Amino acid sequence: GVAINNAGGNTVGGSNPGEGNLISGHTVSGVAITGSSAVANEVMGNDIGVNAARTVALGNGLYGVSIGNSATTNTIGGETTNKRNLISGNQVGVYLIGVGTNLNTVEGNFIGTNPNGILPIPNLYGVQIKTGAQNNTIGGEASGAANLISGNTSEGVLIQDQDTDFNVVCGNTIGLDSTGADPLTNGGNGVEIYNGPDQNVVGGSSPGCRNIISGNTGDGVHITGSSTLANVVAGNLIGLDTGGTMDMGNGQNGVYITASNSIVGGESVGARNIISGNNQEGILIEWSVADATRVIGNYIGTNESGLGGVGNTYNGIKILGGPTNTEIGGDTLAEGNLISSNGNSGVRVDGSATTGTIISGNTIGANASVTAPLANAHNGVTVISGAHNTVIGGDLPAERNILSGNAYRGVTLVGPGTNYNTVKGNFIGTDGTGLGALGNGSHGVLAVDGANLNTIGPDNLIAFNVDDGVGVESAL
Repeated sequence: GVAINNAGGNTVGGSNPGEGNLISGHTVSGVAITGSSAVANEVMGNDIGVNAARTVALGNGLYGVSIGNSATTNTIGGETTNKRNLISGNQVGVYLIGVGTNLNTVEGNFIGTNPNGILPIPNLYGVQIKTGAQNNTIGGEASGAANLISGNTSEGVLIQDQDTDFNVVCGNTIGLDSTGADPLTNGGNGVEIYNGPDQNVVGGSSPGCRNIISGNTGDGVHITGSSTLANVVAGNLIGLDTGGTMDMGNGQNGVYITASNSIVGGESVGARNIISGNNQEGILIEWSVADATRVIGNYIGTNESGLGGVGNTYNGIKILGGPTNTEIGGDTLAEGNLISSNGNSGVRVDGSATTGTIISGNTIGANASVTAPLANAHNGVTVISGAHNTVIGGDLPAERNILSGNAYRGVTLVGPGTNYNTVKGNFIGTDGTGLGALGNGSHGVLAVDGANLNTIGPDNLIAFNVDDGVGVESAL
């Protein structure tokens, strides 16, 4: 429709009434911006991929807007409503490709919806960044910079391939409608980081960078492949409405990780993810490629205040099938997670190849103030099926887990090969002071069904539980 080839400073559309173009029905792109001299172009106020009535798709054959071949510092949309592009009905809404395609901004657009953001006019993918494009920003911290990326057939945002690094997805609504109170589902994952990108950030520590990633058919955020440097998921609402109270769960997991060195959360309040209401696990960390994942500072299974439950259907966190050296929490107060009100265990560590997990500094089964139960429906922590060398707690006061208020046990160690695990330095069955009762519904700690060579202690305070403080039994 419009091709800008090695040209800079051009404007397609405008911010005044009547300046927007209708750019639809072309074989390749609605707008194509290409070449290393294609800098500082702006695309604003246009309808790209819909009919003149803005009611149905009249898609461009491949891309609504494509940016490639080292085009830099271009802006799609803007921070005011008049600069908003409606980019719907195409194969890919916005497509950024190639080494050197850097420092472009996509902000303030409706991508995959109708003009009021209530009904879908789907692209296949909302935004796709691939093949080495770096340092691009989808959204932004400023008021008005958020994109609505909903209603698309597959992923809302797809970041793929090695060297597609340092991109930021910030401040967007992905999977809900423009009110933030109802689903407008992307048919795949909300955000997928695929096939080896490194050091991309979904969210951020500032309030303006919070993404709402809810209501999607797949996972809220899916990180998979051969990534070796940390991709970060921080400061988001994943599975809740915009207000942080209502269940708008993603159809599968809140966050699913099969890549190394990922970080979920952070040490500041602003970096805290609220990961709740999702229809499978809150966080699933799976396979040996997911080594050295860190989950720090999050609320998992609660509302934004941490005082009410909006549980994930299964476990708060599940570590399965061979990840090593996973850290849930840490050795400072700011790193601890609140993991409560989930439909199974708070944390489940599973499988004979799963080793070296550290669970420290967390509150599991109580509310954020550690004054009342928000029970996980089974155990606080379950270590099962041969998982070994897990450390629950630690030697420092900040490494203490509070494992209280759960429906079954504080900690359960289950099955042959579930060996060489250590439970130390925790409060199990008490409130945060260690003085008040907040007992688990069965044992404080139970080793059962052939779990051997485990160490309970030193320095656990185990009190007020309904059954034994520590039980060792031969069968379930």
